[in-house]
Amino acid sequence: MVGLYLTMLEDPEDQQVFREFYETYHQAMFRAAYRVLGSRESAEDAVHDAFLAILEQMPKVKQLGMGRSYAFAVVVTKNKAVDLLRRTRPAVSLDEVGDWLAVAGPEEESCTTVLDELEEPYSTVLTLVGIGFRPREIAKLQRQDVRTVYKQIVRGKKKLLQKLRKDGKHGS
Repeated sequence: MVGLYLTMLEDPEDQQVFREFYETYHQAMFRAAYRVLGSRESAEDAVHDAFLAILEQMPKVKQLGMGRSYAFAVVVTKNKAVDLLRRTRPAVSLDEVGDWLAVAGPEEESCTTVLDELEEPYSTVLTLVGIGFRPREIAKLQRQDVRTVYKQIVRGKKKLLQKLRKDGKHGS
């Protein structure tokens, strides 16, 4: 499969860096996608989408170097897995700003757009919480202290609640 991606790169140096990246992170990316999606086929699709996105960001991959690319690879993959979930499952909506995000039926108001409009790191952290990641797992993934992640979750929920109230999508 790596050969397909290599044909999309013209520069031999980019090809070598990508080959190394692929061989180093492919399995970790698959595990991350599988954890989000729960299906081998869907995880493979998310990983493929992630590699296509990474191909477009080769300067960033080269800048990070192989030692610091793990988090980048996993975050890109999880984002692609979440995108795939959004396309194939009912919208993610905020049931209540508390400790969970619930899968909403079509009759409930979607807050996916509101989540996407939140600044980073709050959007990513709340999305990961919503799909079932625990703060310790998020901290490990993002190479942050777990206390920082807890603060981001609390602050993100406050910002989300403020935005929902401002937009009239959540009762006071």
